[in-house]
Formats: sequence, structure tokens, C-alpha cells
Amino acid sequence: MDTLVAFFTDYGYFAVLFVLIICGFGVPIPED
Repeated sequence: MDTLVAFFTDYGYFAVLFVLIICGFGVPIPED
């Protein structure tokens, strides 16, 4: 989980867009 937080901290909006794109392709992502 710490790596995920660090990822969002480093990339910010790019990380959010990346996750939205992945979700758009139908890849299941845990929301925890």
C-alpha cells in the first residue's frame, strides 16, 4: 500500500488518469 501512495504522490494526476484508463479497459482493481 505504501508503494501505491508513493506512486500517487510522485505522479499525481498522471496516476489518476492511468488508473482511469486501466479501468476503462476492464481490468479489475482493488479499491482498498
